[in-house]
Amino acid sequence: MPAAHGFAAGDASDDRLFYGPLSLEPLLRSEAAYDDNLYYSPENTVDSWVSRVMPSVEGVIKLPDAEYTLGYQGEYGRFLESSDDNYEDHTFDATANLALAHRHRLMLSGSYALKHQGRGEGLTQGFDPETGDFQGFDPDGEPVSSPDKFNVSRVAADYYFGALDSGNRLKFSLSGRQSEYTNHRSRTRYRDHENMGAGLTFYHQVMPATSLLLEVRGNDISYGDTYPDTATLDSREVRYLAGAIWDITGTTSGTVKFGQVQKNFSAESRENFSGLDWEIDLNWEPRSYSQFEFSAGRSEEETYGEGDFIDTMTYSLGWNHGWSDLLQSNISVSYSQETYHGIDRDQDVVDYSLGLSYQWRHWLAFELGADYSDSDSNVDWLVYDQNIIRLGATLSL
Repeated sequence: MPAAHGFAAGDASDDRLFYGPLSLEPLLRSEAAYDDNLYYSPENTVDSWVSRVMPSVEGVIKLPDAEYTLGYQGEYGRFLESSDDNYEDHTFDATANLALAHRHRLMLSGSYALKHQGRGEGLTQGFDPETGDFQGFDPDGEPVSSPDKFNVSRVAADYYFGALDSGNRLKFSLSGRQSEYTNHRSRTRYRDHENMGAGLTFYHQVMPATSLLLEVRGNDISYGDTYPDTATLDSREVRYLAGAIWDITGTTSGTVKFGQVQKNFSAESRENFSGLDWEIDLNWEPRSYSQFEFSAGRSEEETYGEGDFIDTMTYSLGWNHGWSDLLQSNISVSYSQETYHGIDRDQDVVDYSLGLSYQWRHWLAFELGADYSDSDSNVDWLVYDQNIIRLGATLSL
């Protein structure tokens, strides 16, 4: 942007515009993709080209004792073979990182998102494009003619007591999340719910870049409506975890937690759950231009309408490599195992992804990618495979 407007181009590596303590990063990404199984069907698949436009902007204000961010991300999808599946997603988010004193730090965050679930995923798994019906929870029996839309609002606060270089630190956390569907209300209103969470983490430094931790987190889940003649899905989750966190600059960083999770339902007719819990995030940089990432975890996801909850275990491995200043590649593989409690259903999904990015100009990058998914299940309509080929470009200032 011209200097007369008060902005100067920042470092080409971060594509930001600067004006005093304020920096802006506007991006525009576009993508054309071919999807050979739009509705995740086991047979009689529907293929389509889809175009996506994804604008985003982030503003950051950095002050001596505070940092504020405000951002927007949009995604506009248009399908060549099925305009009924077109969508528009929007996410607005804000954060504040406040250094209140040498030993006191406060992080606040919030977001509001307008999202969609495409036909064949989420609440409409097992969607039949010929009839519009689907196999899952369907109290109204009406054909599904468009994606489900929902809004998610979230707020969180983390208070840290103790200097970053001190031997012991505490973190107190509070959070709230509300999910509400906005269309097809005769069936989607039974999935509206709220999550209220709180947590406490104790860190004990054992080496300059490594700390041990003890953590307890609770989450209260409540639903607004319950389908007639069924028990409420209201529940309370508690996690007890122990582990370590480290950050060795230029080499490796990570967090490892193991412990116990308990999920107790308000309704006596639903079976409570207790089991081993883990959260793992590892990063390794053997070279400054090459990075490996590994993550694994267990979570108790809310059901899409059938059963009590979904016991989900996920594992992923990724490799990002810069072959030159202009050419980069990324390869990833992930595996998820979903076991439904309350009904006889399980699903295993393996995802593979390969991407190449070429920085043609400092303001323009081209991307080529391919994705493959393979789903296996004891339920016939959850057995499918899917191939996606993507060509995209990212424009920055």
